[in-house]
Amino acid sequence: MLRSLSSHVRTPAFVVASRAQNSRPSPEKVSSHDEAPLDLLEITGGNFSSALRSSALNAGQFLLKKSLPLVGGAVGGLPGLAAGAVLSGAIEALDQPEKTLASRLKLGLKTSLTTAAFAGGLGLAGGLLFSAGSAVQLASLGAGAALAGGLEFSTRRKQPGYEVHLPKLAKRFGVETAQLLKENGLKSEIKPARRNVAFTAKAKKLRALADITRTAAVLNSQLGPGVVIALAGKIGREGVDSSLLERLTQASYDAITQKKSSVDGVDVRRVEGLGTKHAVAVHNTVFISADESLESDKPLLDFLLGHELSHVKNKDSAAEEVQKTLMNVVREASKLTSSPQEQDALVQLYDDLEKAHLHESRQDELRADRDGMYHAQSQGHSRTEVLKAAEELVGTEDVETSYAEHPSGAKRMHALRNLDRPPS
Repeated sequence: MLRSLSSHVRTPAFVVASRAQNSRPSPEKVSSHDEAPLDLLEITGGNFSSALRSSALNAGQFLLKKSLPLVGGAVGGLPGLAAGAVLSGAIEALDQPEKTLASRLKLGLKTSLTTAAFAGGLGLAGGLLFSAGSAVQLASLGAGAALAGGLEFSTRRKQPGYEVHLPKLAKRFGVETAQLLKENGLKSEIKPARRNVAFTAKAKKLRALADITRTAAVLNSQLGPGVVIALAGKIGREGVDSSLLERLTQASYDAITQKKSSVDGVDVRRVEGLGTKHAVAVHNTVFISADESLESDKPLLDFLLGHELSHVKNKDSAAEEVQKTLMNVVREASKLTSSPQEQDALVQLYDDLEKAHLHESRQDELRADRDGMYHAQSQGHSRTEVLKAAEELVGTEDVETSYAEHPSGAKRMHALRNLDRPPS
């Protein structure tokens, strides 16, 4: 059970949160912090430095959690082995903040017994066979740490990847939420989190997960789900360093690129393999299908380009990284809690956040359509030509599914037809 959730957020706060509406000021009306934004992205694989870091952490965790009986036995004999086993069990119990106290005690006892048996067995075998029990114990310790680090390095080096750093997000989200509530004249209901001891990355993430969920629930109850999503987007736009991803994905981008250019300082690539999509923006890069039919329809091509450039310039990918991470955190918290009432409240919170995210996503698409229209007109195409091209692209059906991130074709075309003249 996520005890920190139960201890610091009353269930009624979740219930209120699930009914709240976004009727208060949005984060855009709140001034930014003076401190420099934290880089929220963490590269988890695909390059030497991230693989080496993961390897060292894995080896260190092995030494910390599995080696104490071996070290104790090698240095202090049976008393040292017993003390090391007790410490190993205590560390394992402390490092499971999502579990109940009974489960943690049971796991700690199991760890103490298994590590003691392993260390004692190695010491006994070494003493009987080589008259060097301590040496065998220490050699086994080194070999285990090397194996744990080596396997981690090999896996991480071959698999490029990244994720939002949850402890950093928890800190930033908490600070921004407190400021937002204060500037809107509201009292923060967020109580200081209980600082559970965490020795591994997994435990630190679980602690951050509880902090983020608690903060999201309080902000939702005070200002509504729309503000939670808007604040997450603001944090993403300010705190995600997209240049890290460019370095990580450069080789894979180059492999599918047929033609590369730059428009307004944005990397634009003509590629194959977009499937049914004509174009897509990923952080600082715009991908446009190499389909030859686009070449003969310049108004459509320029509308598409302007649309995707809008996503890049407004850092929509960075915003979505944090928004979806926050939503996934809430969903994961709903699976971890053992309280049916708390679980229902968290499921409702997730549903509300998902609806708010879809609403913001559709507004972003309408903004990108507007910018696409203006860009195409700036390239010399008439308003009539661009509207015709846009209608061929998005259609005119007034059908919008519940989970569609784009508005219906009818709504998009209505918005385009009602646009003012492009700014001079």
